[in-house]
Amino acid sequence: MMRGPKSCKLSVRLTRQEQELITERAAYEGFPNRTRWASALIRATLLRQPVMNEEERSALIQASFALTDVIENAGGTQLGLPRMRIKDQGQGEISIKELQDRVREVNERVMALVSGGRKRWNLV
Repeated sequence: MMRGPKSCKLSVRLTRQEQELITERAAYEGFPNRTRWASALIRATLLRQPVMNEEERSALIQASFALTDVIENAGGTQLGLPRMRIKDQGQGEISIKELQDRVREVNERVMALVSGGRKRWNLV
């Protein structure tokens, strides 16, 4: 996504029915309002990349925290990796199998988010 201040506006004239359809679609797709949905649609179309809604973004952040926890529990802090947070898990050792399972689970969640976004914006 292109970074920087978003100070430019675009006005579009729609029929009331089109406006209602956009509002319904935005809610269905998990966007807080039709403006955010329309902006996401435009960005996805221009950049050919999926744009996440708030729920997806939150899930991705949680996945990142989960991977951080896996790294910490595997002794990652000894490797100089930053410590972001610790979940409700003890400081005991964690097996390689548990690490693999947790990383696989996080990977599957992230891939499901990416796949859903690609389908939403017809990028498949």
